[in-house]
Amino acid sequence: GTWSSAYAVNSSNEVSGYGDIGGGAFRAYVWSQTGGFSVLGTFGGTSSYAMGINDFGQAVGTAQLSNGYTHAFVLDGSILQDLGTLGGGSSYAYGINDGGDIVGYSWLSGAGDPHAFLYKNGQMFDLNSLINPSSGWVLTQAYSINTSGQIVGAGTLNGTQHAFLVDLDSLPQTPVASAIPEPGTWIAVAAGLSTLLMLRVQTRPRLRRLRLLPRP
Repeated sequence: GTWSSAYAVNSSNEVSGYGDIGGGAFRAYVWSQTGGFSVLGTFGGTSSYAMGINDFGQAVGTAQLSNGYTHAFVLDGSILQDLGTLGGGSSYAYGINDGGDIVGYSWLSGAGDPHAFLYKNGQMFDLNSLINPSSGWVLTQAYSINTSGQIVGAGTLNGTQHAFLVDLDSLPQTPVASAIPEPGTWIAVAAGLSTLLMLRVQTRPRLRRLRLLPRP
């Protein structure tokens, strides 16, 4: 193709991004100084895009299916893993931390805005199920997560779009891989936990901070 774009770099100078391969198609890649470009595949469609990479070389992004929808992926070694969706046709992964936690956004079943997600221990969780439903927030996109479990992205607060920072460090531990409930079960548990949690919103220009704390 004629161009490429880089989106993330880790502490080993490994880079993730995507480039034009001609014919209107694009492919995700991981680049290193020693190995050059490693071009990634798709899930049966024509294009893929890599948006994040952690210090273990795990890259995340989205890849097209043969039906035209796109699914979030994580590249672990040589395996391109499909992360699925929150019920809708498409999902997109943007960030991954060194613990392998992934964030992005996905469409739900039916119409409406996308919802931000956290992918952890083999399960995709709707971030909106982990905050107080009466807060006025709808978290629509998550773009990055650090090793402390702080997630940034965009959402709406009472109908107005704002950037957000949400802290998950005070939440009960997400189920471990040996005891993962079905997604619907975890969402129900998370909804029940909302009666035990308090959402504190600090107003700042252009940035809204959401912190989930135990109720005193």
